[in-house]
Amino acid sequence: MVGKKVRARWASILFAVLFLVQFQWAGGIPGAFAADKDTILSASSDYGQVLVKRGDAIYANERRVSFSWVRNDSFSAKGYSFSRYLSASGTEADVQSAQFGSYTSDYTGYIPHAFVVSLDKIYFISSVMEYKQNGMEVGKWTRSSEDAFGLQTPRNVYSYETPVKLVINADTGVVVDLASQINPYYKVKPDSSNFNPTANPTIPTELPLTPTNITAIVSGNNVQLKWLGAANAMQYEVEQDGTVVKTLYGNQYSAGNLKYDTAYSFRIRSKNNLGVSEWSEPFSARTLLSIPLLRFQPLSEANQLNWEAVTGAESYEIKLDGGAAINVGNVTSYLHEGLKPSSQHTYSIRAISSNNESEWSKVVNQTTLPAGVEGLNITGTTNKSITLAWSAVSGATSYEVEVDGVTVPVNNLTYTTTGLEGYSEHTFRVRAKNAAGVGAWSKIVTGVTLLNTPVTKATSTTSAITLSWEPIAGAGSYEVEADGVIQPAVTETSFTHSGLSAGTSHKYRVRAKTDKEHK
Repeated sequence: MVGKKVRARWASILFAVLFLVQFQWAGGIPGAFAADKDTILSASSDYGQVLVKRGDAIYANERRVSFSWVRNDSFSAKGYSFSRYLSASGTEADVQSAQFGSYTSDYTGYIPHAFVVSLDKIYFISSVMEYKQNGMEVGKWTRSSEDAFGLQTPRNVYSYETPVKLVINADTGVVVDLASQINPYYKVKPDSSNFNPTANPTIPTELPLTPTNITAIVSGNNVQLKWLGAANAMQYEVEQDGTVVKTLYGNQYSAGNLKYDTAYSFRIRSKNNLGVSEWSEPFSARTLLSIPLLRFQPLSEANQLNWEAVTGAESYEIKLDGGAAINVGNVTSYLHEGLKPSSQHTYSIRAISSNNESEWSKVVNQTTLPAGVEGLNITGTTNKSITLAWSAVSGATSYEVEVDGVTVPVNNLTYTTTGLEGYSEHTFRVRAKNAAGVGAWSKIVTGVTLLNTPVTKATSTTSAITLSWEPIAGAGSYEVEADGVIQPAVTETSFTHSGLSAGTSHKYRVRAKTDKEHK
């Protein structure tokens, strides 16, 4: 009970400290008013930045706002580690009011255009992990899921407990900060922050002026229009090729997914609660040529570049390895040669015409194929196996061995094929592999397994021992070693060792031979 009283006392002190260091909000709740079917919640004085409710959604300059925010922080030093996770989320229905201005904090930096939105409640999560170690003592972790009020999270935090405000970057529509007393600390001290609200806009009493200074940024098949905000304008209408395509807030519009290499005409007029202005002078913008799509056929000492012809293109420019652009003419392929095997290269391409061009394609990395394998040879043979070895190829990540027409992946410089028939012939070749593909095959090497070993039977008399065995396929003759003496060129499948003393012991070995010598 005493612990709870002490904790409550510290909590009240903490609230007082937090109140002093938290944001001081100027201005009251701006009066919301309807424009068409939208409700403007907040705006800059010239309506260049507008937060609007449209149906069940809220938009900041035509970008839908997701009322969620996450923040992570960590810090480590010798014997100490700290990490914190915070998240807050609300819904459009929880929004009570909004104010436009500029915002600065240690966490976000300076945000020139910001909407600070008050919510009735948010769902808040706080998690802290801290590790401490002193000297030779065993380190200890402490974990907490309490917020700054000492209350367990996750939990709903209501506006009557403490002001609950989320900060929206008006230029991106993204929630960037939680402006509330439950978010005061990150390491050891409160964040420094400041919000400078601007005067609430007034409802115009005169018709708006016509927009001027229209400019465009063209990228691919998109046109980004901007214009100078017109006096008394609350909204703008954009006409594209004679058809009104958009009514919007703010002074920019993006026309996307247009046809490539096509001219479009735009006009813009202002709008407010009293009516519309005259249309601006037509503004023409032409989309770019489409970007060629590069495909590659790598070789060991070259890269073959291919692409589909671009409609309207008269030539193409290529950048090789970051160098200056090379005009390769009205072709759809290019051979970049004189390269080293397994070397990496970069490529970018664009289409060109007499009055237009495409954007440069993204830079693509392409590696040449590895060199051919050298030094393939047979290093070991038995009657059932053959072992191969070869020299390493620079840049190779693995190899492929072809055994009698069947390809086998290999990750080192040797390979043994097993389960073969005695005295059988086999062909081998090897190629190197890297991320680009496979190199050229090596020269073919032929290997022959050894003859099978004869299985002997022995019969004896008092003065002789006779050995016999089944014929060995491929054998032209046999060698018999009797007590260390080799009897060559035995053509029969038996051998008699005679002139022996009764009761004596003798040793024999037999091997098959062909008419040709093999390893």
